[in-house]
Amino acid sequence: MRNDILEHRIFVENNILKGFKTDLVQAKKETDTNPSEGTKTAGNYKKGHIKFGGYEMVIENPKGSIRSGKDGDGNKWSIKMNNTYGYFLKTLGRDKDHIDVFINDKKDLDKFNGDIYIVDQVDKDGNFDEHKIMYGFDNKADAKKAYLSNYSRGWKMGKINSASKDVFDRWMKSSKRKIKPFSNYIDNMK
Repeated sequence: MRNDILEHRIFVENNILKGFKTDLVQAKKETDTNPSEGTKTAGNYKKGHIKFGGYEMVIENPKGSIRSGKDGDGNKWSIKMNNTYGYFLKTLGRDKDHIDVFINDKKDLDKFNGDIYIVDQVDKDGNFDEHKIMYGFDNKADAKKAYLSNYSRGWKMGKINSASKDVFDRWMKSSKRKIKPFSNYIDNMK
């Protein structure tokens, strides 16, 4: 029995078996989870890449890693990631960076067909800051819980909206840069 397990493990590790779960494990392994402050600021540390749903995600922080930095006032912060976090390539958000995304590591996102949740994240004054995509979550409550679990207690979230994959894709293709809250887009769809 032990040989069967070892052979299966070698089979998976050699990427003979393809699929989202195997690709996610590999992409996480490729991500530098302890970059220096300088390389974090420059954004030029090693990151994993994975494709799903017609998008390519760049992984900055795998589930279980520590995400850290400084806030606008220069205060240091850090948090253990409960979901894999990164951004979608070929997108541009309000902050002039790529659009950020959290994924549900437990789902096979190659087969995921549920709603996608878009957080209109706010700054400390309650003004729209940027979008955070919650991909692969079963419902709005799960997406909200996952989002908040990746931030410090007391973090202001902003409004969260759901969208079918079709509506999400149309929104993503609707403009080169996303500068308004998703809630504005969804309101105009009604």
